[in-house]
Amino acid sequence: MKKQLNEEFRRMQVLAGIKQIIKEEQIRYNKGEIITLVTQNGDNNGEVTIDSVYDSTILGWMKSVGPTPIKVKITQSEDGNGYDVYEEDGTMIRQNHKIISKK
Repeated sequence: MKKQLNEEFRRMQVLAGIKQIIKEEQIRYNKGEIITLVTQNGDNNGEVTIDSVYDSTILGWMKSVGPTPIKVKITQSEDGNGYDVYEEDGTMIRQNHKIISKK
């Protein structure tokens, strides 16, 4: 019985640790903040002005060649190696990019 309680207590500690890591990894940006999209090679590949953030999804406006910014959605890549950027219609326009805050 005591062994079962110890194992359950240890399991709860591990789960609490995992929850804390996930919480720390969530994206924390504010509306109006500008982020830079950077390729895996370190090349600048666009700037996005944050509109809103929910968990690990960023909605914002990306500077474009024309006068009107593009509405984009940024989500974590499926393979976990960066972030993918999608246009409003769901078309992927950037893949596996890093995000750098422009403070």
